[in-house]
Amino acid sequence: PKPVSFTFEDQPVGTILRTIERAYDVKISYDEARLNRCRLTASLDEETLPDKIRLICQSLQADYTLTDGQI
Repeated sequence: PKPVSFTFEDQPVGTILRTIERAYDVKISYDEARLNRCRLTASLDEETLPDKIRLICQSLQADYTLTDGQI
């Protein structure tokens, strides 16, 4: 399979989260209408999944929880 790039330039946060969901086969629940208005530029290629989520949340001043394998 083709390697996934986690480098994003001015991308909607929803697009970034969907990329992470597909790459890690994990379910991420979020307020799509609210987060798709937020855009992010980030290079997360070297980060672990928890660090990717933590950094995205920090940039949005948001929180997350991990419950039953879902974020």
